[in-house]
Amino acid sequence: MQTFSGMQRSLYDKKGLAPFLFLLFAWPYEAISSIYPFLPPLAGVGFWIYLSYRDGTSRFYVLLFTLFFEANHSLPFFSTFITYVLLGVLYDRIKHLFFVKWLLKIGAVCGFFLFYPVMLYMLNEIFNTPVFLPDGWYLFYLFVELLTVSVFL
Repeated sequence: MQTFSGMQRSLYDKKGLAPFLFLLFAWPYEAISSIYPFLPPLAGVGFWIYLSYRDGTSRFYVLLFTLFFEANHSLPFFSTFITYVLLGVLYDRIKHLFFVKWLLKIGAVCGFFLFYPVMLYMLNEIFNTPVFLPDGWYLFYLFVELLTVSVFL
C-alpha cells in the first residue's frame, strides 16, 4: 500500500543537495578569492555543476553563484551565466563524442576557460567596459579547476 509513493527517496533526491552545498561553500570563498589571487575563482567548477544537474533548483543555485562571482570580481552582469548557457547548448550537441566521463569533464572546463575571455572581450566591444586579460594566474586557475573537477566531482 503505497499511497504516498511520491515521498519515496531516490538517489536523484540525494544528488540535488550538492549544488546547494557548493553555493554555501562558494559564497564566502568567492569573497576570499577576490582578495587573494592565488585562490582560483571556481567558475569552471560552477560550469560543470551547471552541466551535471539539470533541474531548476540547481540552475537557480548556479545563477546565484555566478552573481556572486561577477560581483566580487567586477565582471559584467550575467556574462558568466550567458557563457554557461551558450556552452551548455554546445555541450549537449557534442557530449555523445566523448566516451570517457573524465575526458568530458576536462573538455567542458577547458572549453569554458577558452570561451570565457572571448565572451568578455565581445562584451567589452559592445559595452566599452574594461576587459579581463588572461595572464599566468589564468593557467594556474585552469590547472586547479581541472584537478578539482576531475577528482572531486
